[in-house]
Amino acid sequence: MSNHHDLSSYLVNRDGIDVINGIKNGTVPLPPLLELFRPTLVEVSTGFVRLEATPDYEHLTLTGVAHGGWALTLLDSAMGFAALTVLTGGSVCVTLETSARLLKAIRPGGRGISITGKVEYQGRVPIEVSGRIEYDGQLLAIGNSSCLTVLPRKEPTDHS
Repeated sequence: MSNHHDLSSYLVNRDGIDVINGIKNGTVPLPPLLELFRPTLVEVSTGFVRLEATPDYEHLTLTGVAHGGWALTLLDSAMGFAALTVLTGGSVCVTLETSARLLKAIRPGGRGISITGKVEYQGRVPIEVSGRIEYDGQLLAIGNSSCLTVLPRKEPTDHS
């Protein structure tokens, strides 16, 4: 059994953009699921993130192209990261719904496939985010996500 670390501890009392920049600079670990996809977080600003990734052999379907789950996972991650960048004081967001349209086959080996998330609307609770996967000037996939804002997690208090 592997050693599990409570990644949510990185979120307590921190602005979301600081957490995402921490992932970019290596002071906050990638969520464990993303280790399977090995993206690089290359750009972070308020309401926007850009990842780069390359599908490898283990991400392919029988037809030799990236599985839709590869695309959807990376789109959902980029959109979730973008949503987190607009939250402050330890608030986080969770995905309510994510959708994607795969427009062209995503082939293995293409270096620098770009996956972006951009906040389109931030309300008191909902955050609406769009996503894109692009390579060499071609749009490969688009996505949309609705995220819900969750109030800051409180540190446990000692009542002894």
